[in-house]
Order: sequence, then structure tokens, then C-alpha cells
Amino acid sequence: MEGIQPTRFLVILAANDSDQAANSKITLSDFAPVYYLFKDFGADIVLTTLTGEYPELSDVREKASQHQAVRRFMDDRVAREELADTLSLEQIDLEDFDAIFCLGMSRHLWDFENSKPRSFLASFLDSGKPVAIFPAHLVTLRLQDDRHNRLITEGSDGSPLTTALALLEVAGRRSLDINTDRTTT
Repeated sequence: MEGIQPTRFLVILAANDSDQAANSKITLSDFAPVYYLFKDFGADIVLTTLTGEYPELSDVREKASQHQAVRRFMDDRVAREELADTLSLEQIDLEDFDAIFCLGMSRHLWDFENSKPRSFLASFLDSGKPVAIFPAHLVTLRLQDDRHNRLITEGSDGSPLTTALALLEVAGRRSLDINTDRTTT
């Protein structure tokens, strides 16, 4: 269908090395399946960290844990270059994206009511766009009633891929609605 824009995902990689919780670390085995889920869907993906620095992936050198998506990533020069060239959160214009997937959002990001990531995500939700956060047990973002349908937290299996699938469904449905509106006017 001509004129249909691909869904644009912002993937925020936000591990905190000072956080002692092991589940606040980002692993390549968590990131790679999500990355390829969005890519295989045909989405445009922009990778960001809070500072624009290369994200620390705690299992990047562990060969034993490599499943198919990790092997695919290790063989994909373009994907590795995208990861090496992440943007900072300050370089991001919210209007350019249809959905946000946050991986590794640790407790310190939610501690202050007016923290940059917290206000960034709240603004995105207020604009009517979906956000998925993994892991979500640390999230203390207060939601207005109309935001609840757009904030996706980790699935029952505790998998970032399940969380990403839910975001893909919501973002895809929203994108289809927007594109249908454009073609009928």
C-alpha cells in the first residue's frame, strides 16, 4: 500500500552499572530478539541511551548463551554499527516516533518525579503513543487513567520479547488506524 509509513520505534537502553540488582543489566540475549522482532516487522528503529554512549551489554562475550537472535546480531554489521552509534535521549524528538521500548530501566531513573527519562516517557504517553518497559517492577510512574492502555509492562513470563510483542501489537494497531485515516481523507 503506497503512502503507508513504517512504524518507528525508539529503543532506550538504560542499564545502571551502579545498581546492584542483576535484573537492571542489559544483556545481548535480551536486546537482540527484541531488535529483530521490530526489524522483521519492517519497523524503523533508533537506539538510544541516556547519554548517547555505547550501552554496556553484560553478556556480549559469553558464547555459550548465544541463541539464534544473538548469533544473527553478531553476524549483522549494520546492527552492530547501530548499537555503537546510539543517540542520547536529548537528541530525540518525540514526534518522530510511534512507540518506545525501554530495556533496563533501573530504579534510579524513577526515583525523582521530574527526572529526564520519567518526564520524557510521560510526555510520550500523554501524546497518545505506547511505551513498553522491561523490567517493569521498578516503575513508579504515576499514570492518569487515559495512559493505562498505552503503558505496557513485562509479560507474565518475565520476557522482554513478550513485552516487545505486546508493544508491537499496540503500535501496529495504532499505525494501521492512523494510516487508514490518512487514506480516507
